[in-house]
Amino acid sequence: MQRASMQGFAIGLQAGHCREQAARFRWLAQREPLARMRRYLTRLAGQYDELAAVQALRTTAGDIPAPEEHAS
Repeated sequence: MQRASMQGFAIGLQAGHCREQAARFRWLAQREPLARMRRYLTRLAGQYDELAAVQALRTTAGDIPAPEEHAS
């Protein structure tokens, strides 16, 4: 596998991980009784969503090719 392909694959994994973490923080926020902590967890989830979006853009914008583009 080419280096760029491996990088694209790794970024895709990172984006997926960030989305999973965002969902986890939202789940925690829904169950948190303290309003201040709920807001913090919700804000943290939003930051993970933004990071996932940036990672996804890096793979689709051509900065680093997506893994399926170089499968051989």
